[in-house]
Order: sequence, then C-alpha cells, then structure tokens
Amino acid sequence: KRLAAQNLIRSRRGPTGGTFINRPSAADLSDALTSTTTLLVGMDAFSMEDINQTRLLLGTNCLQLAAQQISSEQLSQLELELTQQQDDSLSPEQFCASDVRFHRLIAEASGNPLLSFIMRSIIEALQPVSNMVTFRFRERSVIIDQHQRLLTALQQHNPELACSIFVEQVYYLAEKTDQAQQWKAKNLLKHE
Repeated sequence: KRLAAQNLIRSRRGPTGGTFINRPSAADLSDALTSTTTLLVGMDAFSMEDINQTRLLLGTNCLQLAAQQISSEQLSQLELELTQQQDDSLSPEQFCASDVRFHRLIAEASGNPLLSFIMRSIIEALQPVSNMVTFRFRERSVIIDQHQRLLTALQQHNPELACSIFVEQVYYLAEKTDQAQQWKAKNLLKHE
C-alpha cells in the first residue's frame, strides 16, 4: 500500500492482473523531491543560511555551464519571462511563478540533466517560499534589473558576470527575508 501510495507500483485485477512496478518519470521524481523539500522548509528543517548557501553553490554551477552553452532558443525563453515580469498588473503569485520559470530555464540551460533535476527541486520549493516571505519588502524593479543583467551576461557568454549578479540577488533576497522575519516577529509581539 505504501508503494502504491507513492505511485511506485500498480495493481490490476483479472486473469492478466497482478502487481506491476511503475517506472516513475524524472518529472514525477522531481515533483516528489520538490514536495519533500517544500515540506521540510515549512517545518524549518533548514535554516535560511543553509538554503542560501545551497542556492549559491548549485546556482553558480548552473550559470557557469549555461553561460558556455545556452542556446538562442533558451535565451528567447528567458527574454519572454523577463518581458512578462515587467507587466505591472502581475500579482505577486504570478511574478513569483515567472521568477521560478526564469531560474528553471537557466538550470535547464546548464545542459547537465542531474544538476537541472536537483536545481528544479530547489527552485520550485525554495524560490516561492523566499518570494512570498519577502514580497512586501523586495522591490520588483530590483529583481527585474538583476534578471535583465543576468540575461545580458548569458547573452555575452560571461559566466563570471552571471555568477556575480546571481550572488547579488541571493544576498539581496536574504536581506529582505531578514526584514520580513523581523517584521513578522514584531507583529506577533504586538498581538500577544
């Protein structure tokens, strides 16, 4: 029953029935990893320092590879996301979704399927949490500017510049997360 609940096996009745092993797709496994990571983040199993350190380590590796081999089609997809992000009518959730897609595209552009697989769970699980925690404090214009400069660095196939911009973004979001947490703690004290 546990294996069936995890969609790893399936049962079929009848003369040709039995229990069969499912071969999960990479997308299914990535979704499961993302769900687990999201759950653990929600339970405070990881500190923000751990999260930011992981994003920096893996994100800069993705950017170094992507800067060397990103295709014109992938650059066009990044441009489309950037154009969407500049729409002032986007809700915070829509902006966050575009931000996730932007960073997922960079991970895919790394050309390393395993790195992209791991980064997908980090991006999908941690980016929305970070964005939704900080949406009151972060400036969309700053994120858009950082994304524009990231895109330019990737167009120029400049991994050092791309990585420095990404580091800037992670530290900016870490600062805004700290502000959000301080604001939340202050408001909790007011209500007690």
